[in-house]
Amino acid sequence: GDHGGPKRCFTFLVPLKDRSSDGQLLVVGAKVETNSVMQSMRLSTGVFSGIALRTEKIMKSNLYQVIFSIFLIVILVLIVSLGIALRIGRNISRTIDSLLGGMRQVNQGDLSVKLDTFDTGEMKDLTDAFNSMVSKLRETTVSQEFLETLIHSLPIGIAMVDSEMKIVFWSKAAESITGFSKEEAMGKTKCGLLKISPPCKACKEQMVPPEPMEEEGSPNTVTATSKQGERMVLLVQFTKMHHSYRGEVAGIVSFIDITTQQQLEEQLSHAQRMEAIGVLAAGIAHDFNNMLGAIMGNLDLISMSVEEGNTKDIPSYAEAAQKVVTQAAQITKRLLAFTRQAPVIMKPLDPVPVVNETREILARTIDRRISLETRIEGPTWDVMADSSELQQILVNICLNAADALLQRIAGECPHKRNLKEAPPRLTISIANVEVDEDYILSHPYALPGRFVRFTVSDNGCGMDSETIGKIFDPFFTTKELGKGTGLGLATVYGLIKQHKGWITVESEVGIGSAFSFYIPAAKAKESDQATASQRDRAPEETVNNKNQRLKVLLVDDEEIIREIGKTMLQHLGHMVIIGRDGEEAIELYKETKPDVVILDITMPVLSGKDALKRIMEQDPGAKVIISSGHPFDSSAQELFELGARIYLQKPFKVKEIKEAIEQVVSED
Repeated sequence: GDHGGPKRCFTFLVPLKDRSSDGQLLVVGAKVETNSVMQSMRLSTGVFSGIALRTEKIMKSNLYQVIFSIFLIVILVLIVSLGIALRIGRNISRTIDSLLGGMRQVNQGDLSVKLDTFDTGEMKDLTDAFNSMVSKLRETTVSQEFLETLIHSLPIGIAMVDSEMKIVFWSKAAESITGFSKEEAMGKTKCGLLKISPPCKACKEQMVPPEPMEEEGSPNTVTATSKQGERMVLLVQFTKMHHSYRGEVAGIVSFIDITTQQQLEEQLSHAQRMEAIGVLAAGIAHDFNNMLGAIMGNLDLISMSVEEGNTKDIPSYAEAAQKVVTQAAQITKRLLAFTRQAPVIMKPLDPVPVVNETREILARTIDRRISLETRIEGPTWDVMADSSELQQILVNICLNAADALLQRIAGECPHKRNLKEAPPRLTISIANVEVDEDYILSHPYALPGRFVRFTVSDNGCGMDSETIGKIFDPFFTTKELGKGTGLGLATVYGLIKQHKGWITVESEVGIGSAFSFYIPAAKAKESDQATASQRDRAPEETVNNKNQRLKVLLVDDEEIIREIGKTMLQHLGHMVIIGRDGEEAIELYKETKPDVVILDITMPVLSGKDALKRIMEQDPGAKVIISSGHPFDSSAQELFELGARIYLQKPFKVKEIKEAIEQVVSED
């Protein structure tokens, strides 16, 4: 518009909310010339340009100051940070040095070390943790030293074994008992080191099994050999450890030396047997006199019949004499079995024959006015026992019962009231019992399982509760001075415990007493039954050799045995060679090469055992029958291991010697 042309304008339109009556949109408008607007804008531009120039000058003058300030701030921050870092580093370094020094002291065994701690922060937590660890380690070490000192101070030998049964710990008592030092024991098995017999299953397999072990937790008696070569009897208990020790499952073996104790017990037991024999002697002597009278009478009748030429009655007289001799021989065998001093042999046995033999001994010894009965309640289980000791238990209890009955018969009971007039009676009974938890609740000393109960009851004087409480005490007796040692029932108690059983007593004054003891039942084995069956059939299976004529070497130091044995063997059709001792037996065997040897065990010059060894060295296939007047025991078992075939107990009959010879000949 400066040149007179048409003017340019800016038009502004703004719509209104209201509308016209006919509905049209209402708009308000305004128009402004462009020249006036541009003039105002040029003025504003100039103003703003001036302001910008002045601002630019000011900023350029202060920029260096700002940059310098920022630089100073950064430098200050870095200096402060470095100071803080150096201080923290020094604290960390000091703490680490303290920790290292403390660890070195601990490693050298000094557990008294204690680090200085900070007031706050992680360093305080670290030093506190170290001090706490050392304190706990010190407590653990003290406890370990206490336990180790305690173990070494115990009189019980203790060994710790690893999973291969090798010794990793050996106490001072173990060194003292066995003679082997710790250095000699480490790394060896206890069974190999001490030659333990019988060895446990874990020792045989040289491994501690993960499953429960039969011998675990229960003490077992074993024989061992010390470093000096002396035989020891040890009571050993094995306990398995169910946690890791040096990376392997291990166990604890504890043991004590009971050699002296066992020897004393054996001596006490033997002394008590001899005391019982002293009680039995009068009755036995009476019976033997009667038997000798019967034998001599029958021999006189035989002589008279020969003189008179009446031979038809001789066989009957001879048979009567033979019956009496057999009875006397049985009494002798029982007495020898009862009095023998031999190692205890626990094995399965039928209790009925033991009870019957005991009754036979007692029937000939106790007062004839006492009625003696046995009651067997059905088929009984076999028991795990030593037959001689089982018989000793029964005899001792029965003799005490017989004394009580004799007191009653004589009217000498300590308590003279409520006495019944029934005839004096002594009863031995046996029965199978299953011990359950209900029984154990009332008898805490009992054990669960299968047992055979032996009961000896009488209707004698009876006992009051005070006497019952003392009867098993050593040297306690109610008998007069000189009529008892007070060891009988104490011995009984010990023998029953040795058999892993227990005993109970029921008694009432004027009524009588009943002693019941329980012996564990044996586990039957089919192989044992088969062996027994074969043994029972053996004589019948050898009849095919009955007519065979053999060369027999008979060795015995008793002339009467040699003469009767020779007569028997010749009667059987054999050729007999006689030897008087072990040395002669060896020479005769070398010269004559007999088919069978009958060898006595007890002989002068050279024993039967040594003679057997020498004969078996000459001829490992020699057929040797060993004979003895003593019953079969562990010493006879040793002769079988050396090569003997059969055990023949004297006095033997023609039939017995015939069957023995036939059996050894048929074995090959």
